[in-house]
Amino acid sequence: MADMEVLQSDISSKNGRYMALWQAGDSEALAQLQTEECRLMAPGYDTGIGRPAAAAIYAGILKGPKTSISLKTEELMLANPEVAIERGIYTIKGQDGGIVDKGKTAVLWRKVNGGFLMHCNMWNTNLPNN
Repeated sequence: MADMEVLQSDISSKNGRYMALWQAGDSEALAQLQTEECRLMAPGYDTGIGRPAAAAIYAGILKGPKTSISLKTEELMLANPEVAIERGIYTIKGQDGGIVDKGKTAVLWRKVNGGFLMHCNMWNTNLPNN
């Protein structure tokens, strides 16, 4: 497999795991998809630095009613053998299937122990302020 095919497969697998963990409400496992020194930049939160901060942010986001998230990669670039950049979109739905949030994502992935982890994960809503 070419480098780009390996990258796409790895990121697709990690995004699938992310979506499953989000729906399960597992903030600790979501944080494990980040590098140890990650930066998590979620709407409404200060930048979380490191896995414990990422887990706390996810716990805050997921403490309300159960939701599911859908991620779609629109662009994926291999900056160098150790760094990849992903741009995409997300949709968060409530238990009734209604859209709770939707927007755009930017993720800087770093290779750690042979696989990619989220190093800088940022998303921003497209919905207007209420």
